[in-house]
Amino acid sequence: MTARQDSLITSLVLAERRGLRLFTLFLFYLNQGIAPGFFAFALPAWLAVGGVSTAGIATVVAAAGLPWTLKFLNGFVIDRYTFLPMGRRRVWIIGAQATLLCVLVTGAFAAPEPGEIALIAALAFAANLAVNFQDVGIDALAIDLMPEEERAQAAGLMMGAQVVGLALTVAASGWMIETYGLTAALLVVALVPLLTIGYGLAILERPGERRLPWSAGETHRRNRALHVADWRPLIAGAFRALLAPLSLAFVPLLLLRALPSGVYETFLPKLFTGGLGWSLTTFTSLLALQAVVSGLYAILLGGRLVERFGERRIYIACTAILALWNALFAALPMLWQDVAFLIAFTVVVELSIMTYTIALVPVSMRLCVPSVAATQFVVYMGMGGAGRPLGAWLASAADGAGAPQAMFAAIALATGAASLYAVRTRLPEGSHDAADNASAALPQASGIAPRFD
Repeated sequence: MTARQDSLITSLVLAERRGLRLFTLFLFYLNQGIAPGFFAFALPAWLAVGGVSTAGIATVVAAAGLPWTLKFLNGFVIDRYTFLPMGRRRVWIIGAQATLLCVLVTGAFAAPEPGEIALIAALAFAANLAVNFQDVGIDALAIDLMPEEERAQAAGLMMGAQVVGLALTVAASGWMIETYGLTAALLVVALVPLLTIGYGLAILERPGERRLPWSAGETHRRNRALHVADWRPLIAGAFRALLAPLSLAFVPLLLLRALPSGVYETFLPKLFTGGLGWSLTTFTSLLALQAVVSGLYAILLGGRLVERFGERRIYIACTAILALWNALFAALPMLWQDVAFLIAFTVVVELSIMTYTIALVPVSMRLCVPSVAATQFVVYMGMGGAGRPLGAWLASAADGAGAPQAMFAAIALATGAASLYAVRTRLPEGSHDAADNASAALPQASGIAPRFD
């Protein structure tokens, strides 16, 4: 091997280069916006234009959101089974991208009509399940490789990149569906995971590992030490960490995180395309523009705000804003036909949700105990997505009952309660604060040295 080749290989090792770690998080999270963007935004708008009922749209949105509530199961599977010579996480990320590629191509050839809700919901579930496995893998990779000082910046980068990816998907797929049809849109979107698979094959987690199963390389000694080869210590350790007092106090904030998003994703397409008479392209273009602004805000400013003011203060402020804004929206249905008011509403809720989500990520990482950090973190993130299907159901029930104001009043009450709860609840303020509270006597699998005795 020449010196130049050796230098290139070293430059693609995540553990050795901070810039490469941040870029990899950005790239994979950018890619993670594809399935939610297509199946939770572009397709619901297409269904609304096609005359599908709110209940039908809610079925698709709920199917797209359901895999995100299963992250805790995925976390156990990814921690338990892997191909260590290629790293602890990379093989799962590559496999998830390959699955997403297959789902998109399958959908393109199936070419469902708007009325085929069961097939569309199945595609939405499968695509988001694949991306969910990638999400778990990349989150676990961040836990494995990111030092404490990189986490706030990484949180903003991760959230922002996913939203930018979602925005680009919404804009491109909405235009493609309306102009060339669903099949063409799915095939174009499928090019992204195809290219991302190539990048995943090029990088390494740690030096000396294999790029491909048949390549030269071996298991890194740290990965061999951390890998839990038995279900019992893995499950026992994760649950003891999750049941620690600080962890239990944090759970309600996670469970409420995505509830507003489930309502907005279900009802706003109908409000814009039905109430205002907007075309699919116009609506998806608005979503794309707002998402790009939100994503750039997260990348450039969101993480800095959290670092400057602290996670707890940011969360309290953002949930209080959401409570007041949703209460106002529920009280003024006569303004739902006003374009400026609707756009202002979506901008405020988008930025508020983005900011408090960024604030929750470092807290989640800080609560993780080193020996079970990856599984514990993905359980937290899975809890964070649990509210989306509930929000979709709430929107469907309220609109079906002829009382759409009720869904926004419910969001106002939920976010107001979350803000007051955060005022009264202590959150960990440092890595040792969480670890001392949670990790005194976790069981250890063979070969794992405890970090906190």
